[in-house]
Amino acid sequence: GEQLSYFDGYGFHHHVRIPQLDAGTAYEYKVGDEKAGWSEVFSLKVAAKGAPFTAAVFGDWGYLDSVARPYTIPVGGLERNWSASVTRGALDRMDARGEVDFVFNIGDVSYADDSYGHVTEFFSFDYEHIYGSWMN
Repeated sequence: GEQLSYFDGYGFHHHVRIPQLDAGTAYEYKVGDEKAGWSEVFSLKVAAKGAPFTAAVFGDWGYLDSVARPYTIPVGGLERNWSASVTRGALDRMDARGEVDFVFNIGDVSYADDSYGHVTEFFSFDYEHIYGSWMN
């Protein structure tokens, strides 16, 4: 794998390619290292060969909404009535009902939304807790 840091001093992103997973097989994994510590154990299941599956595909949706996260710097053309909460709520409901077998996030999981990140959010936003429930 590889480790990348996009903002010095504020953590890392790890990218790992896992080749040749067996169809219909469940796997458990954890991430980390001896120095920084290990995550809890997560799991994934590879679909059976030829089996149908349901996928949720989304991207660039942020976190919460512009009422909970008001503007700090206006962005041209962006209205105040958007909400990432709607997408998150829909994904949570589909996950609870077992309706989604696969999630494809096409990019930009961000909590900046219509304002730039604030110092307090670096310490209070729990990425794994919020997104991990249906991404694993």
